[in-house]
Amino acid sequence: TATAAAESARQAITQADTDEAAATSARDAAETARATARADLAAIDSEVAALTKATQHSGRDRLLDHVSASAGYERALAAALGDDLDTGLDAWAGAAPHADDPAAPDNATPLAAYIDAPPALARRLAQVFAIDTDEGQALAVGQRIVTRDGTLRRWDGFTATGTGAAAAERLVRRNRLAALEAERP
Repeated sequence: TATAAAESARQAITQADTDEAAATSARDAAETARATARADLAAIDSEVAALTKATQHSGRDRLLDHVSASAGYERALAAALGDDLDTGLDAWAGAAPHADDPAAPDNATPLAAYIDAPPALARRLAQVFAIDTDEGQALAVGQRIVTRDGTLRRWDGFTATGTGAAAAERLVRRNRLAALEAERP
């Protein structure tokens, strides 16, 4: 009986040692996960601070501060509006699309579908079309096509690449900032 009690105590000690090792391992894993999460959050906070500073308003009212593009369409918007993004919103009297406006070219979607903009830009954005690849589609007078990478072609044959790079970068940064803010706890 004393032998049985000693054996039972040995088994209890062995089980306690095993349980302690498992608990220590679980604690270590939890501490590692917590440290990783804190580092990830610190990186996000740092990027948010940098992007917030980089995307602050310049002090003057610019159209760029009133528009946003769906992710991936920032360069298309910058190419479509170019230097007009630096004008004030008050420079835009605005016009609604007309029923007799030309139809979209084949395989093209109005850029307006990917843009959040003031109503004053409705007609302009309704005649700018987003496409994957410029295949030389026929354009009516006043129409433009843009690719997601920022290549622009107008109805009159004018083409441009890389216009509005600074505006495009600002739009990309604003989208990244919004995505990061959505990820933050």
